[in-house]
Amino acid sequence: MATRRLKNTHFSVHEDFTERVKSHRRELGKRLVDERARGNNAVMNYDKLIVNNKIFAYDENNQTIIEIGTARGRPRPISSKGTMRHGRRGTGEGRARVSNTQVLAEDSADSETSADEIVD
Repeated sequence: MATRRLKNTHFSVHEDFTERVKSHRRELGKRLVDERARGNNAVMNYDKLIVNNKIFAYDENNQTIIEIGTARGRPRPISSKGTMRHGRRGTGEGRARVSNTQVLAEDSADSETSADEIVD
């Protein structure tokens, strides 16, 4: 959004990382390309590399990439057709929708509280 406002101006927006993070990202980027070429789901997050739900970091002392843990949550499926990863998001299928008037009508029928008394 910000880049759209800066279009045709003399200003630009870039990520600003320290030299240490830049060097880590450079090394992790090489591994990122390799992992994606093998068909693995790989993303870089700040100075970490996540490959198939495993987290890797660059070890400065040994100058190697080491596994430091696993990512939380479920691994995301890889979409081959460019569709949304979350399936029916936004379609409303399978969701119960109840309007406020229905809730107020049901509440007032069950109790002696009127709709005027129910205020958030």
